[in-house]
Amino acid sequence: MQRKLLLFGGTGFVGSHIAVRALLHGYKVVVASRTGAPLPNTPLETLYERVREVGGPRAAREALLPDAAAAGPADLDAGDALLRMAEGVGEADALEFVSLDASSRQQVFNFMHDHPDAVGVISAVGLLTRDYHLARQMNGDTATHMAAGMCHPRLLPHARKFVYISAEPYHRHFPYLIGHKRLLKGYFQGKRIGEEAVLKNLGDRGLVLRPGFIYGTRFVGLTTATGTGAVLALPLWLVGKPLDWLLSAVGGRRLFAPPTDVEVLAEAAVRACAWATLPDKNVSGIADVYKMKEMAAAPDPAAREAERR
Repeated sequence: MQRKLLLFGGTGFVGSHIAVRALLHGYKVVVASRTGAPLPNTPLETLYERVREVGGPRAAREALLPDAAAAGPADLDAGDALLRMAEGVGEADALEFVSLDASSRQQVFNFMHDHPDAVGVISAVGLLTRDYHLARQMNGDTATHMAAGMCHPRLLPHARKFVYISAEPYHRHFPYLIGHKRLLKGYFQGKRIGEEAVLKNLGDRGLVLRPGFIYGTRFVGLTTATGTGAVLALPLWLVGKPLDWLLSAVGGRRLFAPPTDVEVLAEAAVRACAWATLPDKNVSGIADVYKMKEMAAAPDPAAREAERR
């Protein structure tokens, strides 16, 4: 039976990468976001179409390694444990999108009620805005609703892990620069509210990931002068990757925490869900960028367990 993962905010920059990684791990992924379907002409839309044609794991493999699209199953790396683990769960409905307002507790609860067989939940909901009250609501209240749903006795009885994507608390290091109410104070306070809801209520079922500046290629929807839609690719890795290498080499730790590769963040989030049933690997509490790198680079015992089965 295919494991199901609920992904809030899965059409955004971070969420779309988490969706790919979850599919590669053999999950059926149900994405809940305000927009519902992914933006046209984006890699996420292409992924959705390919999932319907070749199944989740193969489509995810193609998204990570474009050359794999031209290869047959026999041409794939025989040592790829994740792909072998997921070959039997290539259902065409492995990726599903639902329109939902996560700031509404009732909508969050209804969504969870519709998927009682889900084994894990990841929240990639985040809004970076100078609107103090909106930022607190979208970054804090949403996570509070999800944590409450995880605690509800009649919702998600099989869910073993809730992973909340938070942020490195830079406002504590530079309070006069980014901690002002007119700047990003609402964003960071909202993230702290979400963290508190997870850590105080879920115990070892909850994990908070605190990435720094997240880099990769971000796709932004635009409206052209003619009224048609367009997508702009922002290569955030041009800034983030060199800084990551530099600060990791000098050991920046918290004050100068290195940027976080979106692929590392996504892999750590999915592995946290997969490892929830493994007592020796279960991760809870708070994980910073260094812990995420450690999780993403470690041998995956969940893949070995699936191979033995």
